[in-house]
Amino acid sequence: MKQKTITTDKATILLVELPLGSKNIRIDTNQAVIPYGKEVNYEVPATKESYGYEETEGFALPEGNWQLLGRLPDITEEQAEKIVPDGYHKHIRADARWYWALLFDFLKDNEVCFENPFGDEPKKHTVLNRGVVTTIEWDKWQEAQSKVWDKERTYLFIKVD
Repeated sequence: MKQKTITTDKATILLVELPLGSKNIRIDTNQAVIPYGKEVNYEVPATKESYGYEETEGFALPEGNWQLLGRLPDITEEQAEKIVPDGYHKHIRADARWYWALLFDFLKDNEVCFENPFGDEPKKHTVLNRGVVTTIEWDKWQEAQSKVWDKERTYLFIKVD
């Protein structure tokens, strides 16, 4: 599970990527703020040992009180505006999702990448002929891939006072 905290002039955010196969963060919907020390649970696939019943696992949040904004693809324009630093404008966009697009640029600038910079997974070969990927290149791709975040499994929290 990946976690990353980023602080801007507007907010401190926490990104959490749930493990592959897991889903749905579970929090008390009557509780707008998750206090420090409270574990956040998420659903994991059922196993033989659980007899097909849903299981949960959890993780601790960093120090402070946090509010779950939602899954990264579901973040609204208004929520993104509360995060993107003032004066952060990489490009001009004409669409209504200005801050939402800037949020993804901002995350990328803070080493939260959603695509491998080396492209699709190469075949693992040790042949050194032209046009064939070497083991070294595959190792570089694999290392970069370990740093790629999955938008669908990434949740965004914001620190609240």
